[in-house]
Amino acid sequence: MLVGRSFGGLLAPRGAAGAPQLAALVVDPGQYDMSAGVAARLGGLWEHVDDPTAKPRFDALLEIPALRTLLGPRMVTNGVADPQTYFQDMRRYTSAKLAPSITCPCRGRRGALRRHGIHRVLDSGIRLARHHGALTPPSHPRAPTFGDRTSQPP
Repeated sequence: MLVGRSFGGLLAPRGAAGAPQLAALVVDPGQYDMSAGVAARLGGLWEHVDDPTAKPRFDALLEIPALRTLLGPRMVTNGVADPQTYFQDMRRYTSAKLAPSITCPCRGRRGALRRHGIHRVLDSGIRLARHHGALTPPSHPRAPTFGDRTSQPP
């Protein structure tokens, strides 16, 4: 089973497209195309995303504290120096061509982690996989542990 949270909700389906052995795919939220979401939020400004003369308008977004807080870390993560380049870069994050090749059962959740916790999302994926016969319980079930990253399985 593959679970993708946040930006992983876009990346996990990309990985699932090339992994027919997966029992299930669970995404929270399921993000199909980043540029469509960005375009909707930017409104008319999106029409100028490739216009170099619009750079000051995009840079002005950083003068809004909430947008600076939102965009700053994302620009660093994507290795870009300004909002316009960041929004241009978002066009490459789409699952449109890959989605038809996802063969495992899929479930998308929006806000499930905030309302119910990660265990509910994982349980949902496990039930989905079992329903489709893609996951059978182990012969010696072992309760999952959530220790530190250095813990080793027994």
